[in-house]
Amino acid sequence: MERVDAITDYLYLGGIAGVKKDFLLENGINLIINATMEMPDYDSHGIEKFRIKIGDMPGAKIDEHFDKVSDLIEGRRQQNQKVFVHCVAGISRSSTLVLAYLMKYQNLSLVEAHYLVKSKRKMIRPNNGFWTQLIEYEKKLFGKNTVTMVPTRLGMMPHIYEAEVRNMIW
Repeated sequence: MERVDAITDYLYLGGIAGVKKDFLLENGINLIINATMEMPDYDSHGIEKFRIKIGDMPGAKIDEHFDKVSDLIEGRRQQNQKVFVHCVAGISRSSTLVLAYLMKYQNLSLVEAHYLVKSKRKMIRPNNGFWTQLIEYEKKLFGKNTVTMVPTRLGMMPHIYEAEVRNMIW
């Protein structure tokens, strides 16, 4: 997706297309977090970069990066700086990292974090493996879960998507 969305006043989420000089400079981005395996680090126009080489596959261990990425984002927030987190399309990997950050540092439950991010960027959809890791991270942080994986006619998915599946026309 071409569009970049502000999730908070210091945290932006999008795809690789957002790594454009005018966007980065106009929005005062201080750190770019690239959560892709397949995309190179593009010219960041002098802005600091942090790279996580991870594929968008259910078996990929994105949870190994939750604390490091969350700590980086929070450190920048405390310095009144801005962060842009991207993957290829801004749908799965980058949204997963933003959800983890919101749980850890904004004290939001997973369902609240998802609601916030989805209200700012309509097309987010972590893959099922990432959802499972987010659910475990929520349990680690808060001792409970607000999202569960449930069986649907399309396979296992987070219960928050059940209504979408029911409303699909076959």
